Amino acid sequence: MKTITDFFAPISKRQAPASNEEQSENKRPKVLSSPKDTVELLSGATQSSFDLFEHLYEPSWKEVLATKRHASLAAFLHKERLSQKIYPSPEDTFTALNSTSRHTTRVVIVGQDPYHQPGQAHGLSFSVRKGVRPPPSLVNIYKELIQDPGVPNFTTMPSHGYLLRWAEQGVLLLNTVMTVRHGDPNSHKNKGWEDVTDAILRACPEKVVFLLWGKPAQAKAERFTKAGSTVISTSHPSPLGAAKTNSPFLKSCCFSRCNDALIKMGFDPIDWNVDGPLPKRTDD
Repeated sequence: MKTITDFFAPISKRQAPASNEEQSENKRPKVLSSPKDTVELLSGATQSSFDLFEHLYEPSWKEVLATKRHASLAAFLHKERLSQKIYPSPEDTFTALNSTSRHTTRVVIVGQDPYHQPGQAHGLSFSVRKGVRPPPSLVNIYKELIQDPGVPNFTTMPSHGYLLRWAEQGVLLLNTVMTVRHGDPNSHKNKGWEDVTDAILRACPEKVVFLLWGKPAQAKAERFTKAGSTVISTSHPSPLGAAKTNSPFLKSCCFSRCNDALIKMGFDPIDWNVDGPLPKRTDD
């Protein structure tokens, strides 16, 4: 026989409300106690959330590179910067592209990867800011300019290694790999930068002079030369190879040869001095 309790559903057991202490604990944000914790948190984020080109401002290059996000490279750099010192800073990584637009590029100088000591790299290959001692390769670049009879107005060793004046005249100072870990050359090689710089070289104007110093630069850029371009190849200006190959950098007169080629193309020559007002140009 049914009793009156059979006509009602059993009362479910309700969980006791959390104490004030437990509620406060649940609302408290997670503390990342180490770089490892932060890396693990980032690993759960979508790679597309990292904007590699956040500090690329020049529209002509942004248009070229915006067709691909390079998400894995962007995520790699975010993780690297959490636990390592990386050069140059994110704000300086694209200095070469921000200083020399695609349409005003007249000369391309291809480096390998940035300087890997503090205060040196700032986004222009071979260049260092004023107040930073010029590295040996840059000293040899200046020596070559001084001895080049076709560059008569470059007669003394500059007091600094800041090459922005070149970039503002249309010299694209591009590193093949655009970042590096402190004290560890080539540490960001084969991480994705090569695809980015391939796209940059592919998009360069047809009429351009390539100054290719060393075999890596030559192997990189010669694939992208066009019918109207000129290639001037020498050894690398590093003291290890500046004078020791069949095509030595020193005494190559590569800078005056570059200007001769520009004039034949109908462009103004480059004023290779690193100081003084910019020359008036007719080919912009």
